[in-house]
Amino acid sequence: MISERQAESFLLECEKSIGYPLKELRQRLACHDKPYSNLWELITLYCTLRLGSIIHEPQQNCPDICITHGTASHLWIEATYIYSKSKQGTDNTTDFIRWILNQLKLMDITFANGVHVDLAAHNKSRALAIPNQDRWREIIRDHSWYYFVNILKNTNPAEIEWICPMGNVTIKLCRASHPGTVAIGLHPIKEPVSHKQHPVYKKIKKKAEQAQKWNSLRKIYQPLVLCISASENTWEINSSPSTRVTLYQAVYSALLNVQGRSLAVQTNITKSIDGKRLDVPGAKHISAVIVLTIETRSQTFQPGFYRVPNVSLFNNHQAIRPLNPREMRLLERIRFDCIEWGPGWEAWERPRGTRRGDNTPISRIRKHWGKVSMRNLKNGAFEVELSTNVIAMLLSGDITHEDLHQQYSDDLANALEAAIKQGQHIIDCEYVSSDSKSRKQDYIRLRYSSPKPQIISDPKKGRAG
Repeated sequence: MISERQAESFLLECEKSIGYPLKELRQRLACHDKPYSNLWELITLYCTLRLGSIIHEPQQNCPDICITHGTASHLWIEATYIYSKSKQGTDNTTDFIRWILNQLKLMDITFANGVHVDLAAHNKSRALAIPNQDRWREIIRDHSWYYFVNILKNTNPAEIEWICPMGNVTIKLCRASHPGTVAIGLHPIKEPVSHKQHPVYKKIKKKAEQAQKWNSLRKIYQPLVLCISASENTWEINSSPSTRVTLYQAVYSALLNVQGRSLAVQTNITKSIDGKRLDVPGAKHISAVIVLTIETRSQTFQPGFYRVPNVSLFNNHQAIRPLNPREMRLLERIRFDCIEWGPGWEAWERPRGTRRGDNTPISRIRKHWGKVSMRNLKNGAFEVELSTNVIAMLLSGDITHEDLHQQYSDDLANALEAAIKQGQHIIDCEYVSSDSKSRKQDYIRLRYSSPKPQIISDPKKGRAG
């Protein structure tokens, strides 16, 4: 989702724009055991700041956001989040795949720039199992890895399978039709076989009941827009047209009464011609639904991945208060792409099975690591950039130099050792602060001098040098 630093920056900007502290939201983020829904509320609030005058939760038990735009027109937004019970397993799997593809890209395997990845259990009698992260580097020393890489380098196949020597997983790579796109096929969850099983349908039903209750209490929040996000890589939501229930059908079957509509409309929405009503009670109080999911893409010219939001807007023409064209254009101006989305499991997230007290600041730093890089300059000089997190862990003794080299590469260790032998010294040190809204960390840049000859001779050799 987003990092802790990004959340802090968004909170500060929202408070500055709104004009008052978000005490209750901050408290929920700090104390709630599952902060994802509260983070999504913060993200939605941050992305709507530019739409008009914003009020966050103007009263108890009401929608999250009230936008005043134009001539005192109100638009209400209720942010809600769908949490997948298999999130941790899914995130661990996608992190493993990203790491594998990064290893291939570091070896100049262009196949990894655009690929569709499917995973399956190698031993069908056992569940699919990803190797533990502390053993990933052992994998690329296995003979099967070298064989796998040689095939990719020499034959340029359209597809290839590799059996991981650890865990219980077979990875199938197929060349993607669009370069720069990485699609990961994960099927740990049963596919929804009916509209009522789709998580978006169930979420709309729950929120429609809440909207109906507000209306019965004469609390009129119209027009009301439901803004839904989900655990990254939630496969049930990112469904394709070939699946039994698409996102389009899940949303509109919950919102629309298709009785009396043409057979074509009924079939398109419900995949049935029996005319059975699927719209949920209270659906008429929801004017529109926004659904956001996150797609993983590969960097084309360098190792790494980035995340882009996929936003779908569904207008409910049967609502008590349908959105007018101006309000639709307003919603289309919500820029979820202004956020740098995280690559997967965040450092602040507590793995299941651990106690809340185990999720300490130092444990978060350990999970985060950070940037370590080297750049050659003229005349043998070079620069080293180290994340402040990494420096803090080194100075505290929490990690050793061996840990650092294992996490990154031996090139840095070899360069620093050679620098000492050649009389190279640190001649400049710079602290570089990054944008708090981005996912980049602050880092220290060390500049090493060019190699220098000895000034005083070695007595044993009898000469300088």
